[in-house]
Amino acid sequence: MAHRLREAASGEEQSPGGTRAALLLLVTAVSLGGAAIAAAGALELRAEGLAALLVLAVLAGSAERFDISLYGDSRVSLAVVPILAAVFLFGAWGLTVVVAAAVVGSAIGVDRPLHKTLFNFGALMLAGGASGLTLDLFGSAGKPDALPQVIGPAALAATVNFAINSALVAMAIGLSTGHRAWSVWDEKFRWLWPHYLVLGGLGLAVATAYTAMGVWGILVFLAPPLMMRL
Repeated sequence: MAHRLREAASGEEQSPGGTRAALLLLVTAVSLGGAAIAAAGALELRAEGLAALLVLAVLAGSAERFDISLYGDSRVSLAVVPILAAVFLFGAWGLTVVVAAAVVGSAIGVDRPLHKTLFNFGALMLAGGASGLTLDLFGSAGKPDALPQVIGPAALAATVNFAINSALVAMAIGLSTGHRAWSVWDEKFRWLWPHYLVLGGLGLAVATAYTAMGVWGILVFLAPPLMMRL
């Protein structure tokens, strides 16, 4: 599940001056971090696997259109599945395209401040980039079909994605509402980690299916959860 800030500026008006400055610093740092990873991804631009990447991008955007409100001040979706699959298959380049599609999908028809859109993009990029580094560390990037050796690194990559994405959103919510970030995370996000392990496994399955069956493999594995959500 991909976390992001809610459209409404819930609690943001309650932030004292110092906390508001800290929130601005966080949003700026996260946005710039995401932009840096996107720039690195742009350097890897290639036509290979473009059809699969576009399918993953469309699915990520669609998943964001059917997201779920979480406690009123954040939202979650199944977009982490195509995001992790893109990281597995295409690295930073795939991550950039799919995250951009997810953020655009979540913003269509919604009156959301620009800084929240930039923060959501940056948080997803940082979490996805950390997942990619985790896979690189174990030599598993680009090898989703190297079963069963890849299962452990995939689970760890999904856990890292969850930890970073949820922590950043919890920090932003905490700063905007005056609550401690740890309390926000413990209440709103801690219970979601098993779901991330399952969705991380599904992301691995999608990437593996693509290596075996091409674009149809992606649709075979992603259609059921998307239809269940719908």
